[in-house]
Amino acid sequence: MPGLIIWLIFKWRTRSLEKRKKELEETVVERTAEIVVQKEIIEEKHKEITDSINYAERIQRSFLATKNLLDLNLKDYFIFFNPKEAVSGDFYWGKNS
Repeated sequence: MPGLIIWLIFKWRTRSLEKRKKELEETVVERTAEIVVQKEIIEEKHKEITDSINYAERIQRSFLATKNLLDLNLKDYFIFFNPKEAVSGDFYWGKNS
């Protein structure tokens, strides 16, 4: 009789643990799916921001004078343009004296 009680308690505890394990596995699957969706959203936003920065860089560079234009209009000049990031807040301009 005591062996039967111990066996029943063992079976009850085993089933309880298996049920909890299954619940936790389902939670992991749900959370993983949520993370995958969030990762895709972040990747899309990153691409949009990067594309926007690259476009702004192209616009900014289009405003800068070309070497040919500078050579035609200036005798002696020096330009050091080294932006810290893709888009710079700096600008340069020239003036004939």
